[in-house]
Amino acid sequence: MLKTCALLLGSLLLVASVASAVSGEWTIYTKPEIQKELPDNAAVATFLKTLVPELDAVDATVGEYEITSLGTDISVQLIATVDVSGRELYHSIYIVCNTGDIKVTLIRLPGENITDLKQWLVGKKWDPFSCTLTKEGK
Repeated sequence: MLKTCALLLGSLLLVASVASAVSGEWTIYTKPEIQKELPDNAAVATFLKTLVPELDAVDATVGEYEITSLGTDISVQLIATVDVSGRELYHSIYIVCNTGDIKVTLIRLPGENITDLKQWLVGKKWDPFSCTLTKEGK
């Protein structure tokens, strides 16, 4: 099945990353490497759907995404707004991080449509151990 995914994804490095995610290892680490392998929303959506198969079942789309370092260390996280309704309502944020194992965190924000991810990230506190964001001071 993994070989089939490799043929469908078309990018050997991204496939290696996805395959490693299943086994708990992330094979590319720097922001430029990740940006090269995830250059647009479609590539990010494909990557997320590989890690979270439920997203494929609902034909999820990615609105905005950031490849950034949220903490003070050198680790890099992928953060993406996701619509599962088909109405371009981005109530979900997925965070993919590497803390020795690949972790995918979902933050649901019912009633909130995130149209400016960078602005939404302002004032959030990063917790690298749980791979999540909280409001500053909490």
